[in-house]
Amino acid sequence: MRKNSSVLALLLRVKMKWALVSIACMSALSLALYMIMFRDGSFRLGIGYLVFLVIFSVGSFFTAQACSGSLSGRNTKHYLLVRLQISERKVLLWDIVACTLFFLLLWQAEIITLGLAGKMLETSEMHEGGSQDVVFALYANKFYKNVIPMSDIGGWLHGIVCVLCGGTACACVSMMHTGRKAFSLMGIATMALTSIMFVSGWQLEWVILVGLALPIMVVMTVRQLHDGKERTENEMADC
Repeated sequence: MRKNSSVLALLLRVKMKWALVSIACMSALSLALYMIMFRDGSFRLGIGYLVFLVIFSVGSFFTAQACSGSLSGRNTKHYLLVRLQISERKVLLWDIVACTLFFLLLWQAEIITLGLAGKMLETSEMHEGGSQDVVFALYANKFYKNVIPMSDIGGWLHGIVCVLCGGTACACVSMMHTGRKAFSLMGIATMALTSIMFVSGWQLEWVILVGLALPIMVVMTVRQLHDGKERTENEMADC
């Protein structure tokens, strides 16, 4: 158990810096633009969703880059992992956990950001309506509703599925440390499909595409990793 917790801690530590920077910058930039544009009357929560959509998309992209190892020392991570007596397939499972946790944090940051923007709108002197108007603006817009499902249980389930898909795709790309272009391209495609599925909701065509692409990517990744047996002392000496 200690060996597994060490792997998870290592994965979190390697990815943490750039993932947290991406998430923090996304939230700060979103609220800054909201305050600037709201003051001159050119921005409202109900009609300004494109600002949040663009910034959240960019934040998601850089978070995915951090989780997949593109920003955070992929070679260093691999060198440390091969010194541990643990199979690569088990490392993949822990990498999925680590990436999923960062995507869950990203989603929570988006919820908090929109919540703060709604609170600012509710308490502003320029807003003539009450809190019910703010809730309606969040609930009526499809993008806002996907980020904050509120009382929609299906919406929360949809968000969790997207978080799991994104974490799994990034973990697969991260484990392909030898720089195979096919995995990188497939990972980018899977992440793009997952993002579209998140924005569009439970639209059948996007669910089917992600449902096909993600298992294929997982199977291809697992086949490239060693057979799951714990490394012996001789194998470790050869690393």
